[in-house]
Amino acid sequence: MTVAGFPLNGFLASLPWTALAVAAVLAVTFAVAVAQRRHSVMDVAWGPGFVAVAAVSWLRTVLNTGLWRYTRHPNYFGDAAAWPGLFLVAADSWPGILTVLSPALMVWALAGKTGKPLTEKAMSARPRYKEYVESTSGFIPWPPRQPAGGS
Repeated sequence: MTVAGFPLNGFLASLPWTALAVAAVLAVTFAVAVAQRRHSVMDVAWGPGFVAVAAVSWLRTVLNTGLWRYTRHPNYFGDAAAWPGLFLVAADSWPGILTVLSPALMVWALAGKTGKPLTEKAMSARPRYKEYVESTSGFIPWPPRQPAGGS
């Protein structure tokens, strides 16, 4: 196995395969987060009451179960973290090294410029969102914190 034409020995020889496995796990994380979000919408939309009212109600809620309990943006985290893994697979050949800007730009966009910041701005008016921010990691999955003033 080589990276950019340089031979890899020992542990490093498995790096592209490890990167591919990590990218796959993180892509699944993205898919699970999206499915959990969609499922939460269906729970509300098909609950008691009129569907249109339930949909408006969903727009005012915060999803804090499943992966969403550990990070406010598991979908963006899964997407952003998969890109460097895919880059390491591409880096197995010299032209693949030239794609280094792709994962860097995707992580920057999702975590720092468009994905997370714009979503947080849109969510900030929802009830209980401030408590959710205080107890839940902003991007990297982490066990929930005790909210300030909580027991």
